[in-house]
Amino acid sequence: MADELKRVGLVFKADGTVDFNKSLKEVNASVQENRTAFALVKSQWDENTSSMEKLRATQKYLADQTKDYSDKVIMLQRQLNELESAENRDEKAIQSKRSQLNQAKTSLNNYKKGLEEVEEKLKSGAARTEDYQKKLESFGNKAKDAGDKISGVSTAAAGLIG
Repeated sequence: MADELKRVGLVFKADGTVDFNKSLKEVNASVQENRTAFALVKSQWDENTSSMEKLRATQKYLADQTKDYSDKVIMLQRQLNELESAENRDEKAIQSKRSQLNQAKTSLNNYKKGLEEVEEKLKSGAARTEDYQKKLESFGNKAKDAGDKISGVSTAAAGLIG
């Protein structure tokens, strides 16, 4: 352990080599764990789950994914730098690493945008308005059903009187 220096999920060894794969595997495992945890939360939602609860759960998921993808981008960038500065450059490996980095950056940007949108909804109160609208619709539907039943009873009563 004395010959290792740990920094941002990377392990720098005394001989100058870097253990990237272990760290990248851990980040990928965290990304997958976030996805499955969010899928579980979503599967438990029903019509009584408020928009605020859904937005808060979505916010947590997006924040976790943003953090993990930020770490992933840092690690992939360092791997790419390492490959590009190697004495014997492997162009195929460099191209593959660039592709992975671009995909990770794209995902990171998408998670950031989603997180910003959710946070804006939470700040603006749009979720509360949505919940209130659902309650009004529910009340309106119940009132309409009650009105239809009363109308049906009135028609039947009119037929009996007639």
